[in-house]
Amino acid sequence: MASSSNAARLCMLACRRAPVSRRFPRTQHVAQQCVRSFSTTPIQRADGARRGKHGDDADADAVQQLHLKTMETSFAESATPEGLRQLDELAKSNGHTTIDEFLESALQKTPGWAAEDRALDEDLFKDDQGDKPNKSSFWFDEEDPETNTEEHDEFDEDDITSMAHGKLEEVREMRHYARLAVWEMPLLAQFAKPFVPPTDKQVLRWRYTTYMGESHPAEKKVVVQFAPDDLKLTAVQTSKLKKLAGPRYNPDTDLVKMSCESFEHQAQNKAYLSNLVDDLIAAAKDGKDTFEDVPLDLRHHKVEEKPKFPKEWRLTNERRLQLDEQRHQAALADMKRAEEGLLVDGRKAIDGYLMQKLAEEAEKKKVAELVVAPRASKSHGGANRARRRGVFIVSRRAPNAEPHSTNRNAKIGAGLLEGSTVAPRVRRPLGQIQGSDWPDRRWSRGVESRPRITQDRYIGTWAYPSTHAHVSCSVPGKLLGRAWGLLGTFRSEAPSARCKLPSVPCACPPPDWGSPPFRLAFFSGKRLATPSLAFFLAPAADVVRSHASCSKILRRRIAIRSPLLHGTFAADLGTLDPALDPALDPALDLGDGHATPLSRFPCPTTGSHRIEKPIMGSVKEAIPPFEATALDDIQARYQNLRTTYRSNRTKDFEFRKKQIRRLYWGLVDNATLIEDALLKDMGKSRFEAHLTEIDWCKTECINVANKLEQWAKDESIVDLPLQYWPMKPRIRNEPLGSILIIGAFNYPFQLNITPLVGAIAAGNTVVLKPSEHSPRSAMVLKKIFDEYLDNDCYICVNGALDETKYLMDLKFDKVVFTGGKKTGAIIATKAAQSLTPVLLELGGQNPAFVTKNTDLKMAARRLMWQKCLNAGQVCLSHNYVLVERSLVDKFITEVNAVYRTFMPNGAKESPDFSRIVNKTHFDRIKAMLDNTKGKIVMGGAVDESEFFIEPTAVLVDSIDDSMMAEESFGPIWSIMPYDSLDEAIKVANQVDPTPLALFTFGSDEENQRVLSNVTSGGATCNDAFFHCMMNATPLGGVGSSGTGSYHGYYSFKAFSHQRVIAQVPNWADKILRVRYMPYSFAELVRFRKLAPTPNFDRDGNVTKGLKYWIGLLLTLGGKSAPGAAIRWGILLAVLATLGLKRSSLGQ
Repeated sequence: MASSSNAARLCMLACRRAPVSRRFPRTQHVAQQCVRSFSTTPIQRADGARRGKHGDDADADAVQQLHLKTMETSFAESATPEGLRQLDELAKSNGHTTIDEFLESALQKTPGWAAEDRALDEDLFKDDQGDKPNKSSFWFDEEDPETNTEEHDEFDEDDITSMAHGKLEEVREMRHYARLAVWEMPLLAQFAKPFVPPTDKQVLRWRYTTYMGESHPAEKKVVVQFAPDDLKLTAVQTSKLKKLAGPRYNPDTDLVKMSCESFEHQAQNKAYLSNLVDDLIAAAKDGKDTFEDVPLDLRHHKVEEKPKFPKEWRLTNERRLQLDEQRHQAALADMKRAEEGLLVDGRKAIDGYLMQKLAEEAEKKKVAELVVAPRASKSHGGANRARRRGVFIVSRRAPNAEPHSTNRNAKIGAGLLEGSTVAPRVRRPLGQIQGSDWPDRRWSRGVESRPRITQDRYIGTWAYPSTHAHVSCSVPGKLLGRAWGLLGTFRSEAPSARCKLPSVPCACPPPDWGSPPFRLAFFSGKRLATPSLAFFLAPAADVVRSHASCSKILRRRIAIRSPLLHGTFAADLGTLDPALDPALDPALDLGDGHATPLSRFPCPTTGSHRIEKPIMGSVKEAIPPFEATALDDIQARYQNLRTTYRSNRTKDFEFRKKQIRRLYWGLVDNATLIEDALLKDMGKSRFEAHLTEIDWCKTECINVANKLEQWAKDESIVDLPLQYWPMKPRIRNEPLGSILIIGAFNYPFQLNITPLVGAIAAGNTVVLKPSEHSPRSAMVLKKIFDEYLDNDCYICVNGALDETKYLMDLKFDKVVFTGGKKTGAIIATKAAQSLTPVLLELGGQNPAFVTKNTDLKMAARRLMWQKCLNAGQVCLSHNYVLVERSLVDKFITEVNAVYRTFMPNGAKESPDFSRIVNKTHFDRIKAMLDNTKGKIVMGGAVDESEFFIEPTAVLVDSIDDSMMAEESFGPIWSIMPYDSLDEAIKVANQVDPTPLALFTFGSDEENQRVLSNVTSGGATCNDAFFHCMMNATPLGGVGSSGTGSYHGYYSFKAFSHQRVIAQVPNWADKILRVRYMPYSFAELVRFRKLAPTPNFDRDGNVTKGLKYWIGLLLTLGGKSAPGAAIRWGILLAVLATLGLKRSSLGQ
């Protein structure tokens, strides 16, 4: 149609007027493409003017609104039958009879239409004719210098812009959706049905995916899921269906889920799944093979552990008030710092630093290079003399000067005084530290030692911001003294000038440096082969201004951090405690060979030295404050533990071993926190923290994790009669359930982690309640639980008496307690109300025996160590020592000698001696000392401010003394003489008949005599509590000192239930038919023949009848089957040897 042709021409006119950057050839192809978009009618070209404003009219980006309306109307012509009627109405409303007349009139009214139309025709004509050369041109004989060298086909470009193509594509898309709305949607509406949600009776749940009409490859996918229990099958059929479903069965949700996208349409995929479900049900109902002997394989299923919302993140009312208070305090602190001028605007600091970097890049080429060399003189002799004197000058070489020119020192301080930087130097010393732009470079130490250097080395400097100046030097190793000092003498050309070193964080302004030249000198003392020396000035540097000069050194042992800080913290040196952080008071050596603290050099103006340090963060993690667990949270987490145990998650051996291994790494990663917690809770040294806590627990984790599967194997029955062998009776170790561990304060990690490892290994869920008397250790334990263990299975509850009572009101399957006898009795009574078994380790008054055959020096050293360890707060340490009367004085002398050896400066000054945990225990121990009637023969000093009690020995003569009344649980102990060993045994049985430990020093006969007459939970001969220093040996008490034991394998057994399992075969009724009714005495007589007969008389004496001699002959005197086999083997070997010898003699 003509209207379509006019519309195409109008579209091309709009494209010509759109902003373009260049002209595209081959417009005929585009014209034909446009025609194809509207109609098959060819274009009717008309005369027009020249090309005109093709590329220059960038502002005219569209045609008039009337033209656009005309285009849209013509586009809609072929979309719907309504389009023709709209075109006719449009033409008639404008006074035209046909749409062609209306379009022609609209084109004629367009400004510049005729010229543009003629230009379009000319361009099309030229493209048809091709480019013909102009022979009248001066350059006609020259070839085109830019020939087409592309190997592929030339790209056909056009004059239609990408915007026009986008508009055409948009129109085509509109036509497509218009066709859908007008034609297809009404047809689809006839099939529409209201959505009815599925009911519970609908077993199969289908899921489809739609992309709202968009053609998407995933739209054909169909998913079906159903619950096997909803299919109304029998238990056997349901189990078979689950096995047939394989990995498509999810045991957590008890659903079978399948999907299909193999076919092109959803209906086909749904039909396939429907048939597949029918086949599964039919196979499940097939009774030929029920698959009952095939176990349900769930190896494909992995439990997804969803992270739980941390309790600490819950915004409770208390937490909200706490946060408000913290914000208020932070705001007050910021206001105070702002008033004092200590608060640094981080944004301004960063902007200033970045602008400084840009300025440095521009100035790099203008600044002379800085070299460090021996001071030059007019003769080589002068240089040599300077070397001999050990004087080295930092010099600035002039831009045009020679490397050794004397004028290079003239303006040494110019760059620093102007705040400029130093250009890079490519020459660098052998083995010297290499630098880079701040802040990418980090220095670990201010002074670096390198391999020996025997010749002069030159070092180049690097470009640094003036706020982070970098000064370094290298000197011959043979001339560097035993001690070095940096003595700076800064001079400028003008007396009123000031040296600009912004990296110096000093409280006072820099002094007047005087007249030139600027010098930075190093002085050496005695000769020492220290190869090189480097000093750095940075924001973390300490600056000291002495009476002689402004000396600068960098804090040793502190890494320089990035200057992109949120602020800095400044404080007087006097307010900081160097004992807490030795790096806060580094030493300055001024060349006299003695290290002098920085605090000895106060600022002349303010009288104090200020240290600025970044507050961006600290490498050392802080222990959170002690916080009790909410009671409601305890109940919720306890129920979660019970649910987890019933899911059998903890029964998997790999899960148990993984949790123990994660616990090991929790100890390793938090070793520093553990050391800090033990130091703050009890004053325990770092060495003891590792020896008795961290390393012990790590060893326990490794041993249990490696031996777990071996321990968990079924155990055979000992001495099982032969007739019961076919029943295959065995013992299987199964978990008890949920375990409650109530720990002690004296060893908060060893006494908590060790039973925890055993409970995890046995497959139980665990609730750990650490002691509130070691609050920091309790918080570290909670941190390890929260971050390294599965919190659905193992939780840590912190608190005091209320939380412990609340836990005891809950039902656990076993309770473990380590502590005093009074508390242990209360816990045992409470547990008995719910028939809950308990494992108690309660301590006691442990005796030590020193007999006449004792090595006194050895006994004194080992007993002294036992009582000094953890300040005597060890439940296994001795409470009193029974010494033969003739050895008492010598023993006391040896004990005092050992004390002086262990702690030459006394226990209070010793870094290895701990403190009493709190005031309550301190007062109790002190009262025992105050009320004693004995004689203090060692120690006796106390200090309530530190809860310090010196290791003390008291000579007593009665068991009624206050020192013998109860367990001391501290560094005090009694020495009681005895006349005979029987008397000592009697005293021990009177003081405490069932102590936790016993120690005896004497001969083997004496030790055995003591062990036979005194009961204890454990005992060690000739040493301290070595019987419990091994992870493989059990720890436990007897009588009032406790019940049950644990450690290693015995921990696994303590938290396991020994379940007996027998598997009786079907044919066993031939043997066991005696048990069935009606009873028959004939069957009973036959059954009795299988029972053993007694081999002793009425008096209990063993009778040697015929059966005895037959057994002796068959076993050859062996008391067991292996013994009899060995004897028979030896006998046969002897007979064979004799037979061979006899045969050889006969030959």
